[in-house]
Amino acid sequence: MDSTLEKKRFYLALFLSFCIVAMIWLVFLADWAFDLALFRFGIIPREARGLMGVILAPLIHGGPGHVFANTLPVFILLSFHFYLNPENAPKQFFLIWIFSGVLLWAGGRGGTAHVGASSWIYALSAFLFFRGLLLGNISALVVSVIVVFLYGSLIWGVFPLEEKISWEGHLFGAVSGTLFAFYYFFPTRSKSEITEEPESELWNPGHFENFIREESRSNTLKDPQNEKQTKYYQENRDKNTGKGIRRLF
Repeated sequence: MDSTLEKKRFYLALFLSFCIVAMIWLVFLADWAFDLALFRFGIIPREARGLMGVILAPLIHGGPGHVFANTLPVFILLSFHFYLNPENAPKQFFLIWIFSGVLLWAGGRGGTAHVGASSWIYALSAFLFFRGLLLGNISALVVSVIVVFLYGSLIWGVFPLEEKISWEGHLFGAVSGTLFAFYYFFPTRSKSEITEEPESELWNPGHFENFIREESRSNTLKDPQNEKQTKYYQENRDKNTGKGIRRLF
């Protein structure tokens, strides 16, 4: 890829990731400064008023520690995501966002509001990890290894170890990322494993005839006694073979 395009793609990924993180911080600062109590707009499982949280919950955080903990992972994972697949990344991210929220609304603990972008972190980590495994190329696998190195310990977050933490949001985020990784990239790998030789190299009559001509010429140079045989072949080639070797199908 051209280095200029590569740089543009890289900077665009950083810009989009920065905008999303900035939006999270703007929501948090507005909530903190004006005491808006935005947690009430989180995902409240199986309640109609909680459906609004499918969109809003990842942007809302419970305090400075919560938003600080999510900022860097969200920025890094989104940067990877937007850089690796700029054409489909926004759509994939939006689908993961909505699907993980719907799963949490349907299967999370009731009677409480689930907020925070940690569901994005688990979703993107799972998506990027399985993307690398399914594509199987070096760059994709490197990203998988980096994700495991940075966020492999996240696996413990999908278990109900702490009551105040929405482990269901982590779990359904990881499930969503995994499902969409298989949806988008599993067929790609199966197609890439099928290789075909170009027809022009295998079945081109001219290619085969040129090969015979070169072989005849080399044999003539090695053994002068073959000169008459080679001349005879060249004079009678069209009579014996017509227009050359024809395709069988």
